[in-house]
Amino acid sequence: MSELNDLQREYFHEDPKTGKITYQRVSYVGGVKEDCIERKKSGTRGFSPQRHFQHIARIPADMWHDYCRKTGYYEMDNDGRKKIHLRFLKEHPEYMTVEKLKTETPNDGYIIIK
Repeated sequence: MSELNDLQREYFHEDPKTGKITYQRVSYVGGVKEDCIERKKSGTRGFSPQRHFQHIARIPADMWHDYCRKTGYYEMDNDGRKKIHLRFLKEHPEYMTVEKLKTETPNDGYIIIK
């Protein structure tokens, strides 16, 4: 066993009879869910302090990679990938750091440059 950090562990096992090696990576995602809940409560609606970016989700990398492989995400074009992102967030709202994906603004989505 090799330890990556407190949140992930790797296990290796070799079967002495067959010589087959198995590998398993275990990730603890409880802290991620708690962090998402705290971010929802913060009142910033996911925006950075300068409001340049909006952080909408925090997804564990192993979970996202597995989901991408199952859905064929890596072989899709950009439109297909957008749909997969939205579908994942609808299926797993616990990883969202905002209440809704669309944030209502005074401009209602229009950018005004002065």
